[in-house]
Amino acid sequence: EGSLITKDSRKVSRWIIYKAQLLKNQAQKSKQQYIMTLDTSENRIWISTPGLDEEALDAAKESAYDLPEGMEITDVSYPGDEKISSGDAPIRFFPGGYTDKAAIHLQDEDYTVKTLIIEPFLNQIKSYDDYVDFEG
Repeated sequence: EGSLITKDSRKVSRWIIYKAQLLKNQAQKSKQQYIMTLDTSENRIWISTPGLDEEALDAAKESAYDLPEGMEITDVSYPGDEKISSGDAPIRFFPGGYTDKAAIHLQDEDYTVKTLIIEPFLNQIKSYDDYVDFEG
């Protein structure tokens, strides 16, 4: 039982890490901003660009990545004590090659927590098997 959960946790982490790196590169290449939205209420993640009309935004939400059963996005925190634990938490990827700084907190049904930290100028996303937040 337990191994299945950690497998899901790893799968979700890998997906987020892969997508974040992809979006960082895509934003630079296309000179366009991308937004990875983590929907903490529905436990899904979707990708969009600023200024999409309602229809295009709905399409982006339709093709969202749904977290496996039992996995949830507990919250996304940003520097300066801002934390989103219900609704949409956006992480922006800019054409200049940098991104919003954010800590994504995931949890499985056994309350095993994982933190992914996205740093503005680093391609590497740090992964912790614990609840890690920003200092100050």
